Amino acid sequence: MKKLSLIILILILLFVFSACTPKTMEKAKAKMEKKGYTVEAYLISEDGIHYLNSNLKNELVKIVIPMTENVDGRLRAYKDPSDSHSDGLVALYFDSEIKAINFYNEYQNEYNIDNDYEFVRSGKWVISGTSQAIKDFTS
Repeated sequence: MKKLSLIILILILLFVFSACTPKTMEKAKAKMEKKGYTVEAYLISEDGIHYLNSNLKNELVKIVIPMTENVDGRLRAYKDPSDSHSDGLVALYFDSEIKAINFYNEYQNEYNIDNDYEFVRSGKWVISGTSQAIKDFTS
């Protein structure tokens, strides 16, 4: 009975924490802008990159992407883009949680993380950034 209760508690906690993370790139962009971040976001498809920024609305740009082919989107958010020490993050979006887990497991040991910088995975997202920015993104 204790094992079943523990499993149920873990599943509930996983659901609660993953439910707070945005489910789409558009929702992630809107959430971070609402919290006062400057955001650059794009989705990657076979045709190229679809930028989601207002000044580049639905513009399709064909370029070579220097990332893993499993990444389906990238979001960069900073409180003050001109200050390299301001709260910020880079979040990679994957079309499946399995791809996100694999990417996270492959690269988690390669990032030199200091006291205020983290490398985490939440749902279909792999996120690198300051503790506060990650909290804003995932809560």
